[in-house]
Amino acid sequence: SLDERAFLINQAIQHALSGQDFALAVQLIEDHGLDMLYQWYARVVTGWMQALPPEWLAKSPRANLAFARYHLIHADFAQAGPYIARLQDLFSGHYPDESAWPGAGLQAEWLALQSNLVGGQGRPIEALALAQQALELAPRAEVGVLSQVFLALALAYQQLDDRVHAEQAYRRLIQAGRSAGDLVAELLGLSAL
Repeated sequence: SLDERAFLINQAIQHALSGQDFALAVQLIEDHGLDMLYQWYARVVTGWMQALPPEWLAKSPRANLAFARYHLIHADFAQAGPYIARLQDLFSGHYPDESAWPGAGLQAEWLALQSNLVGGQGRPIEALALAQQALELAPRAEVGVLSQVFLALALAYQQLDDRVHAEQAYRRLIQAGRSAGDLVAELLGLSAL
């Protein structure tokens, strides 16, 4: 069963969906979806995504990034595929709402995710270049974004057998995870070290 906080979030999102307030539903999913996934409420969150009209999901880089990342962490590339395809459209200039063009933080997260994908395909030099590009773009105040970037950097360096830089990136991941209150990022860094 859902804990109290998860129950309230679910109630709010279900209410927004049933009232067809899709803008509010998307905002709530962006703010809480990834946390809920990490707390093992995948079925609940998947239900939200299925209830949301596709054109609303297509407008949300943050929601697509969250779900792509979640499925990639679980090595479920088939489930990640549609989210990644939408992200490629969003970040290649086919953005449906020019006024809401993704900022530097979202672009950095997308580059970090691409770095993970390319690294997973055995192309670590490309993965490192993408992760370094993400680091240049990532706003220093957005520690959640930095967590994703440092993880991408660490994985690329590790694939290249550059242990010194991999260790530095994992230590920065741990710090960013702590600052962001992101236990998953912190634990990923600690276990990798």
